[in-house]
Amino acid sequence: MKQFDKDGKLEYSKIVSVRIDAGKIAASVLGNPFQNRLSVNFISPIEQVVTVRLIDITGKQVGLQKWTIANGSSSKDFDNVAALQKGIYIISVTNALGERILNSKVIKQ
Repeated sequence: MKQFDKDGKLEYSKIVSVRIDAGKIAASVLGNPFQNRLSVNFISPIEQVVTVRLIDITGKQVGLQKWTIANGSSSKDFDNVAALQKGIYIISVTNALGERILNSKVIKQ
């Protein structure tokens, strides 16, 4: 940036690089606590595949699904949650690179 001081001197500011990561996906759980339906809402700049895991309080994986997330806003339901025992679970969503998008505690009533 070019700057003129009050005394007329010319100075340039330092160059600073800024990285804006607009390619990230955002995810949130809808309906927590849940009973028969566990939904995840996504906002994604591109179509992409995510892996969704449901883990019980003991660390046992009780569900695994792969979803294709559309560009823009979308919502997906985790299948077969009505059969789960009441309790606390962790829902974990990762992208194709293994980066964690969501790691959230959910409660089955």
